[in-house]
Amino acid sequence: MTDSIVRELTVNKSEISAVRRKKISVPDKRQSAQTFGYFGIIVIVATCVSIVLLDSGALARDLRTLIANCSSREARS
Repeated sequence: MTDSIVRELTVNKSEISAVRRKKISVPDKRQSAQTFGYFGIIVIVATCVSIVLLDSGALARDLRTLIANCSSREARS
């Protein structure tokens, strides 16, 4: 008798909705959530752009050096 009750009340944990919701991203239409998301995107993009801008001087210098080295090797050959 108790075995049948236990079998009847036992739930497969992989089929519980809470387990399934852990793996699914649900859209959030709240204005505050969207604003926070846009702010996060702006912070990430601004960080990447500032890193590129700060390194652009060194990149230009290195490219000029590379071009000068390549052209001087061609002249020697």
